[in-house]
Amino acid sequence: MWKVKKKRPEEKTTAKEYFDKYADAYSTSNAIKTIQKRITLRALELIGWKSGRILDVGCGPGFSMEVLLDNGFNTIGIDLSEKMVKEAKKNGFDALVADMRKLPFEDNSFDGILSISALQWIPRKDLKKVAKEFYRVLTSNGSVVIQFYPKSEKDMIAVGKAFVSAGFDGEFAIDNPKNPRKRKIYLVLKKKTEDHTESQQKL
Repeated sequence: MWKVKKKRPEEKTTAKEYFDKYADAYSTSNAIKTIQKRITLRALELIGWKSGRILDVGCGPGFSMEVLLDNGFNTIGIDLSEKMVKEAKKNGFDALVADMRKLPFEDNSFDGILSISALQWIPRKDLKKVAKEFYRVLTSNGSVVIQFYPKSEKDMIAVGKAFVSAGFDGEFAIDNPKNPRKRKIYLVLKKKTEDHTESQQKL
């Protein structure tokens, strides 16, 4: 069992307030950019996408979108922070201000959804809204990979259950599980279909 005891930014303020405040510092940090790109490449390795239209949820200044574009994907990003979206556009990326709880896209709009370091900002009571919206905008064979920082194993499991209840199959991948400083948690999901069978640990 593990639990983060230190109070984190998402427990003190909202994502919009936090990232509007720190957008400039975040966008110009080479260290954050390097970490974000490394996490994104790991996420792509886990999900196994080869091509398609990908939605980057919580895109920030576009660090993950840069990786997606470099790997041949068509991508658009959303973020709650107007300043972050402004930075993404300044960097040449297609991005708009939007909330993952109410995505401004039609049904079946994307082949995949990527979200890096954003889901922990969503209150537990809203997780099902997010899961249903992800399901709605994905094509029938759509898939999702989410990297996030849950406060505890209980919170991690709550996220998994929310997405399963919305119609996904999936599994957690945890890198460096015994090292709190290096631990990275990914949720890898695929829309359920009638002939889909699980080959790995089910949520």
